[in-house]
Amino acid sequence: MHQYVLDTEYAVRGLIDLISVEEKRLSQLQNKYHGLSSKAKYLNQQLMDAPFNDNVVSLQEQAIAIDSRRTHEELANLQKQIVAIQASIDVNCISIDALCSAVLQIAKQGISIAYTRLSQCPDGRNIGTEKLKNVIWQARNQSMHYEEGNFKQPVVDCFANLEISLGNQFSLSLNMYKNLAHDVIKELGWKDYSAYESDLKSLT
Repeated sequence: MHQYVLDTEYAVRGLIDLISVEEKRLSQLQNKYHGLSSKAKYLNQQLMDAPFNDNVVSLQEQAIAIDSRRTHEELANLQKQIVAIQASIDVNCISIDALCSAVLQIAKQGISIAYTRLSQCPDGRNIGTEKLKNVIWQARNQSMHYEEGNFKQPVVDCFANLEISLGNQFSLSLNMYKNLAHDVIKELGWKDYSAYESDLKSLT
């Protein structure tokens, strides 16, 4: 296992660094999304509160009508931006999940190479009520087959235990057809290579 970890270090370091970059970008996009959504909500409320009059006569009424049209235009522009940012967020999440899946694949492959069977591998630390080796193995399988939504019993059992001990983010029923690799990587605490390396080397 130690040699495998050494041989795959460059790839895993690169993946973890990319995950960090994409997570920061995701946070920026989400902040922008929430800011624009709040502004859109405010403008929408302004339009609802504005007096409506088909027969614009006075200068004051004309000014109100002009302001209303401008607000409508600004709101429409904001809504277009919000849709575009949401699309970027969705793509960014897919990218992060794919990177996390790759890390899990490399980790799982290390177990496969070092041991003939999962049962022969040391347990590693506890992740909730599960063992590290099983979380790596089953999370990799979940991330490879999530689009099918039909998992083998070991995957179902592992994520049921994670859900009970750690929360609904690991619920297969509440997250149908969703890749949970990013949630797993976050729970494992693999924010930097040293954390990943320590866990993999513990499986010897």
